[in-house]
Amino acid sequence: MRFTDEERRRMLEEVLVEGQTIKSVSDKYKVHYKMLHVLVQRAKHHGIDSILHENAVRHYSAEFKLEVVRRFLDGESKNKLAIHYNLSQSIVSYWCVKYAEKDIEGLSNVRRQRMLVDDRPKTDSPKIKRKAHTEKEYQELEKRLKRAEMEIEFLKKLDALVQERIEREKRK
Repeated sequence: MRFTDEERRRMLEEVLVEGQTIKSVSDKYKVHYKMLHVLVQRAKHHGIDSILHENAVRHYSAEFKLEVVRRFLDGESKNKLAIHYNLSQSIVSYWCVKYAEKDIEGLSNVRRQRMLVDDRPKTDSPKIKRKAHTEKEYQELEKRLKRAEMEIEFLKKLDALVQERIEREKRK
């Protein structure tokens, strides 16, 4: 769930400034307790303002990513690293996976080039083309829909009559 900067600030101030419990604030804003706990820890370490503008795209050097990954490999938890570097735990996990897959190359900032149309792999499955329906087909579908709706109404009335009869027989 994404929150605006104002909502994030409000939640953090209620915990850090007003002294409310993380549990009460997470219940109030319908936020998972653990997510709010991590935000509070990061705000304590870096300040409330550092938590804001999280939706902005940030770029990190391969060296920085490598430092984080190496500290993880040396035994530090992803959660502590995320708090220390003011990152999300998911980005730390992502970097660790990329490092495991491709070593330092997996951490580089080189964006993938879009494949040229001719370079794209050919798929065996044919593309599904939508059939253009005629006015007559639409009229036929409308008739079928009305008939189905009438049948449903009939069955509802029949069910109500059966239930009424069962109730009468129970009273006897």
